[in-house]
Amino acid sequence: MTNLPSWLTSSADPTKISLTLKALVPTVLLITALLKVDFSELSANILIDNLVQIITSLGLLASSLTTIYGIIRKFGKKDFNSLGKGK
Repeated sequence: MTNLPSWLTSSADPTKISLTLKALVPTVLLITALLKVDFSELSANILIDNLVQIITSLGLLASSLTTIYGIIRKFGKKDFNSLGKGK
């Protein structure tokens, strides 16, 4: 397990998974049990599809904002003002 990202590994022993991550799974299961969430195969598939859609949308948003920031940084304020002056 030495190829794990640093945020997944234990701070005490980098070759092991962090205790926070290990505790996250049972905690989520406990909360869903307390809230009486039904995890049938269909609802699990819908949940996974929704998570994929959210992650894809966040990636699209991040890349769009990065592109807009790059365009603004490249042209700058001065160049936008000079576009209509034939320069």
